[in-house]
Amino acid sequence: MSSSLSNLELFHDPSYPTLSGRFRSMRPKVLVHRLNRSWKLSKKVKEITRAGKLKREMQVKNMKLYVMNKIIVEENERLRRKAMTLLQENKILLAQFQKLPHPDSNTIKY
Repeated sequence: MSSSLSNLELFHDPSYPTLSGRFRSMRPKVLVHRLNRSWKLSKKVKEITRAGKLKREMQVKNMKLYVMNKIIVEENERLRRKAMTLLQENKILLAQFQKLPHPDSNTIKY
């Protein structure tokens, strides 16, 4: 019996699949196609989910940056008003200082 099996194996041409071999070779392609389709669908769902997460993260970052910018603008305005006040005080003090007599002008030089 084993000799007859070995004879069959010798005459089998591997380049031409048997009928059962053809069905066997087609079946995984169908399964792979289905898996690829479901994988692509799940990939699209993941991309949509990722896009939604990214959009929410960007909105949160945008809001944080907006608030920080608002705080910086308010601080800038406060510092600008303080600088204007100090500049006016400086001008007043300089005018008062120029009205005072200088100590060198009172002394007589020989």
